[in-house]
Amino acid sequence: MALHWMQSLKAKLIVRLTVALVPLGMVAVLQTVSLINDADDLVARDLLARTNLAAAEQEALFRHAFGAAAGLGAIAAQPDLQTGRCAATMRRFVANNSAFAFAGFVAADGLMQCSSAEGDFDFSAQNDWVDFVANPRPVVTMKRIGPAVQFPVLVVLVPVFDPNDGSLIGGQAISVGNDLTDVLLMAEMDGAALAVFAADGTVLTASTGAQGLVQFEQLGVQPDMMVIPRSGVLVPKTDQNGTDFPVAIVPMIPGQIYAVAIWTTRMPPLGAGLFGKTAPIFPLLMWLASLLVAILAVNRLVLRHLSRLSQQMDTFNIKDASRKFKTPDDAPREIRSITASYNALIDHVVADHKILQDNLHEKELLLREVHHRVKNNLQLIASILNMQIRGVRSDDARRILRRVQDRVMSLSTIHHALYSGKKVDAVRADRLLQEIVSAVLNLGLAKQSDVEIDIHLDPVLLDPDQAVPLSLLATEALTNATKYIGADQGMTPAIRFALRESVTGAVNLLISNSCGSGGNPFDDIDGSGLGSRLIEAFASQLDGDLQVIADPTEYRVLLSFQKMSRPDARTLG
Repeated sequence: MALHWMQSLKAKLIVRLTVALVPLGMVAVLQTVSLINDADDLVARDLLARTNLAAAEQEALFRHAFGAAAGLGAIAAQPDLQTGRCAATMRRFVANNSAFAFAGFVAADGLMQCSSAEGDFDFSAQNDWVDFVANPRPVVTMKRIGPAVQFPVLVVLVPVFDPNDGSLIGGQAISVGNDLTDVLLMAEMDGAALAVFAADGTVLTASTGAQGLVQFEQLGVQPDMMVIPRSGVLVPKTDQNGTDFPVAIVPMIPGQIYAVAIWTTRMPPLGAGLFGKTAPIFPLLMWLASLLVAILAVNRLVLRHLSRLSQQMDTFNIKDASRKFKTPDDAPREIRSITASYNALIDHVVADHKILQDNLHEKELLLREVHHRVKNNLQLIASILNMQIRGVRSDDARRILRRVQDRVMSLSTIHHALYSGKKVDAVRADRLLQEIVSAVLNLGLAKQSDVEIDIHLDPVLLDPDQAVPLSLLATEALTNATKYIGADQGMTPAIRFALRESVTGAVNLLISNSCGSGGNPFDDIDGSGLGSRLIEAFASQLDGDLQVIADPTEYRVLLSFQKMSRPDARTLG
């Protein structure tokens, strides 16, 4: 019993799928990726915190400068304050704050008459001042040398507005020595270069000194074009050698100045360990290996056998059903059971098919025999009518009997076509009509050899239910055409007979004859109107559209009907 179960497909799949640790592999990958992401997040926060700490003293200096500028500006904007007292206030402020090199108030017209330096200064023509007047806001700019101070400084400029109408009175400027800011930046840095950026991306000062500003300018950092949270943001950059390094951007005064640090060394991520970023690859490889083993096992035990069985089914031919499907000895028991069932099914199909073929052949022989005997009986009736015609002296009676004989012969022709054709459930209408046309024209035009005959017959396969009324209608109409054919002097009498089939399955029949001047309208030859009634009845059986057109020179019978879809057009031949 145990051996029987071990040979089953389920047992073999369980043995091989034990190594398919797909869930465990996915969990390992997700946990590893999560660990590395958390480690990188910790590193990013650490770098931002260290950047913020390194720029803290510099930030305090700038906040002091902005606060002092706002206070001095409020004092300088007092309308009753004399210029001398204003300048003395500015000098006292600079003397009491060694961090600042200069302080001065610039009026809205660009003139500075109140400052810690001696003399007046005109900034009205400088681009920085023109831009400030057009868009008053607190700004920080770097001046390598200026009219008030003869060494590089950072200038903090704060707008001063009239408290009554809000108009711009001027701007309060405070200068911070560039050397001082460089010293402050360098004092707190370890493994990184730090710089102070304006919001528009201008490098104001750097821990590397003035000679190292190019390094920061090449970063292309423009804070006012970035979304920078209060805690800062870490931006990856790549140098000319293809080495990646992080750049930390922390707002010192949001919207105005930012601390930017280029870190040349960084703390390794907690999840990096021995393999670094490649750590998730190993559980992924384990999962892929397990999946590969499972696929190979299923393919060897199941899929390859089912594929061969599917190909056998696709190429199955009832005429060559002797080939049996065989499976290897090591195939699972379930596959061998399916194979045995398939082969048994094929045997049943072949046996049933042989029985059906024999029954079909027998029925076809019987049906052909029936058509043959009906044809013989109809020909016997036609022969009797022919004998009766010879014994009748009345011309009208002879004509009537001749019409009846023609109709009987048309039916005989149909049954002949059914038992002599390749199929007993379909008739080649073109061949049938060819025989009828030949017979009718031989009888009706025996003495009129100068008649022009135009016959066109498309190969059309019809159901017998349509072939019978079509042939009878053609017989009636063509008989009338031979009776009333004529032509004016100098013209050749003509008869046209055409059968065409459109791509939509519509069948069109045309029978026409030329008429001479004063030709009789359509009527059957016995004068009783039976022919016209028969034509209408046959057209009705075909569910067709019948048109009778009588022109002075031509008479046409047009019939159009839809072919039944039962006959198979592929049997044409």
